[in-house]
Formats: sequence, structure tokens, C-alpha cells
Amino acid sequence: MGRRVQDNRSWSMAKTQAHARPIRLGSAEVYTGTCSWTKGFEGWYPPHLRQSSAGRLAHYAGHFPAVEIDSTYYALPHPDQATLLARRTPQGFLFGVKAFGPLTGHPADPARLPEPARLALPGELRSAERLWPRDLPREAVEVCWDL
Repeated sequence: MGRRVQDNRSWSMAKTQAHARPIRLGSAEVYTGTCSWTKGFEGWYPPHLRQSSAGRLAHYAGHFPAVEIDSTYYALPHPDQATLLARRTPQGFLFGVKAFGPLTGHPADPARLPEPARLALPGELRSAERLWPRDLPREAVEVCWDL
């Protein structure tokens, strides 16, 4: 059994029949997972899934009920990407999403700011290598929070 998931390239099957569940400790549910389902784990996946992001995530979700997404620290994901991730995992799967750097007081590459935030930057800041939140116009920070 499976459900069809469409990405930008082709249809793929995301297996949802068997998936990992949290561990029950008393009245608590403990979700275990790793900090990634991609880098550093290539050899863990069956060879036929190593080139498929959808296949790797579905396989991962069959072994762990949660995963951390680190990339959100560097750039906010497009809503379509977040929807794809949810569709590629079974109901109840948890994503631990790192907060976007500028929202936690850390610098960001201006090119990775959401477009409305980039448009709020004065010209000289758009070409900077990194921008600290204190250097951003209030409108740019508010856009990041609103997304």
C-alpha cells in the first residue's frame, strides 16, 4: 500500500503502510529521530532509494517517528516544500524545525531572506555577505515573522 506523491519531476510512491511510532514512557510519548534524513546517511538507504528525496524520507519515516530540519535556519522554506514534506510522511510524523536565524538573533545571507524582506532592504544591505537582525529594517524582520 502507498499513496502517490507528486513532486516537480515525477510521481513516486511514499510507503505509508509501516511507520515508526513514538515510544511510550508512562503517560509520555517520546519521539526519537536524527538531525537529518539526507547527509551522512546515504549508505543506510537501500540503493534504489539513494537518489530519491521522497523515497529516502518515506524509508526514514518507516524507522523513526521524527526528524530535525536544519535548513530552515538558513532560509525559510517555500510553503509548497513544507506541504510536500508533510505528504511524504505518515500522519503523526514530527518535524523538528530549526528557527530561521534572524528570528533567533543570528545573521543571515541577504540572498536567503524571503523576497518581501529583501525588497525592504536598502540597496547597500542587499549586497552584504551577512546581515545581523539589528541591521535589518523593522519591515524586513516583521515579514520574516509573518511568514
